[in-house]
Parts: sequence; structure tokens; C-alpha cells
Amino acid sequence: MTKSLKLGGPLVENSGRAAIYKPELLTKVVALRHDLNQRKRSEPNLRAVVYTQHVAVHESIVRGVARDGFEVYQFTGSSDSNKRDQAIRR
Repeated sequence: MTKSLKLGGPLVENSGRAAIYKPELLTKVVALRHDLNQRKRSEPNLRAVVYTQHVAVHESIVRGVARDGFEVYQFTGSSDSNKRDQAIRR
């Protein structure tokens, strides 16, 4: 049986084994995806830039919004400045 725990973030405990961090269950990730999908219905050409601090949260958001049908361009602080500019302009 899978049970959700609230210990500093979403965790899933599997049969009494070690808890696994699930960033896609974070309230802010769920709310962001919901808000983007709502806005996309009224603004089909919607574009958004989303900033994150943690890689796990970033990867979760990318997977989720891509599944929701958004085209995703990624860049980080270590990205080449020209590539970053190109991603923003798309």
C-alpha cells in the first residue's frame, strides 16, 4: 500500500521501505501546471518562462508541462548566453 507523508515535501513510502522524494507532487508544481493549462485554454499562443532553484523540481516541471502539450525550451545559468537568448526568443 502506498501512503503519502508530509515531511518537508511530498514523500511516498513503499511497504515500509525508504521514502522516495516526488517533486511532481509538490503543491507549487501542481498549481503551476494547473494555472498554465487554464491560461492556455483562453490564450492558445501562451508562452511562459519558469524559474526554479532545484534541479529535481525543474526536471519535474519540464516532464509535466511537456505531457500537458507545451513545447519546452530549457536553459540554465551554465547555458551558453547565445543559446539562452535563442531559447527565450522562441
